[in-house]
Amino acid sequence: MTAPTVYNYNQTTGLYLGSSQARQSPLDLPGTWLYPANSTLIAPPAAGPGQAAYFSAKFQTWGLSSATPPPQDAPPPGVPSCMLWQLEAVLTFDQWTQILAAVAKMNNPAVTAFMARGGNFIPANSTTLIALGAAIGLSPDQVTALVEQASAVVIP
Repeated sequence: MTAPTVYNYNQTTGLYLGSSQARQSPLDLPGTWLYPANSTLIAPPAAGPGQAAYFSAKFQTWGLSSATPPPQDAPPPGVPSCMLWQLEAVLTFDQWTQILAAVAKMNNPAVTAFMARGGNFIPANSTTLIALGAAIGLSPDQVTALVEQASAVVIP
């Protein structure tokens, strides 16, 4: 049985992040699927040049909007960097959930401010990013590799 395709979107903005496959439930009958949070079975419309697809969970529909890149700071020279939304796009659902849980446990205003900086570049050597990576079992080298992968993510 083929797993259904799900279309993932950013929880806050609704921005389309890409598609993935649902997972078969290990506890239920075959054909029972587990769907990630912030995903839908409704396919997004094709976005034209300068457009991005956004999902409205309230109305269960996609829309197109002009793709205005988030505000950016210049990345530090020679240090891999990405934006938080790019990092969210390459992490597994479990990793992202663990990071959000770690942020909640830290109850640290600096970490909360860091997470709110999603539109700014985050260098791979950021002490906060390294601490969040450690919270999900990643070494600093693995965090750098993730940041390098995330920096290639673009708005579709």
